[in-house]
This record gives sequence, structure tokens and C-alpha cells, in this order.
Amino acid sequence: MRAVYRIRQGLANLTARMNPDDWDLVSHRLSPAERLIFGRMQPADQLHSVRVLRWLLAEGTTDESLLKAALLHDVGKSRCHIGIVHRTLAVLLGPLFWCFPPLVSCRPSESRWWMPFYVIANHPRLGASMLAQAGCEERVWRLVELHEQPPNLLRDVPDGQWVRQALARLRRADSHN
Repeated sequence: MRAVYRIRQGLANLTARMNPDDWDLVSHRLSPAERLIFGRMQPADQLHSVRVLRWLLAEGTTDESLLKAALLHDVGKSRCHIGIVHRTLAVLLGPLFWCFPPLVSCRPSESRWWMPFYVIANHPRLGASMLAQAGCEERVWRLVELHEQPPNLLRDVPDGQWVRQALARLRRADSHN
């Protein structure tokens, strides 16, 4: 069942495009610097992020830091072009990559074939760094940095209770979209 979902998701990503309502939502939530970073993302990642935001809004979320993080959680993936082949292999071979940390922690040169896999594996940290450098609020880039971490495993993080609760909501919305 999960494989069928992933195949549909991959095919939908080929034609993904943001509509004017989506861009309106983005422009009302993000600062000009954040919009520039969001604009570097591939259309499928942008649309996914808008769906995550809409999910949280439908749940009644009003926390602006969390809503911004919903839009920006995958910005680290914009560090290089990640094609459908890379995404597919990352999903299919993901357990293999994560079993061998040197495969995902070794920083390749920008031109290496391995770069998309490195970016996929490290996009939370890369995105947080991009956002921090752009002057984004710490709560937002911290959620971006941690968005693939299980909240119950986080201990000594600043603003721990809020981070764990916000992260649980972000991860739930991300996994449903």
C-alpha cells in the first residue's frame, strides 16, 4: 500500500505547480528573505510545504513559528537538483543508506553524483543553516533542523516543551502530506 502511495506521489511531483492562492498564502506568512529561500525549492517541494501548512491551519494551529516552519521545513533540499530517480532511490534504498552513516555524512563536491543523496539525508541541518544565515527566527529554523527527529528523543534543546509539541504537530502534518 505504501509503495502505491509513493508511486502516485512521484508521478504527481512531475507536474506539481503552485497556483496563485498557494503563492498568496506563502507571501502572507513569510518575510521577503524567507520567500526568496522558499522560491529556490523545486515546485513539488513547494506544493508539499503548502499542503503541510494547510493541514496545520485546518487543525486550528495559530502558532506563527510552527506555520512558517511548515512552509520552510524542506528548504535544505534546494541545495541541489534532486531528480525523481534520486528521490525514488532514496525511498527504496533509504534503510541501506541510514545503516551506513559514512554514506550520508561524507560531504561530496557539488558536482558529484552523490550530492542529491547527501542533501536528502542532511536537508534538515542544511535548511536550518540557510534560514539562520538569512536572519530567520530561531524557533523556526530550530524546527526545520529537528523536523525528522522523534520529539520524545529530544532532551536538552532550548524551549524544550514547546519544541517537542510543535515538532510532533509538524511531523504529523508532514507525514500526511
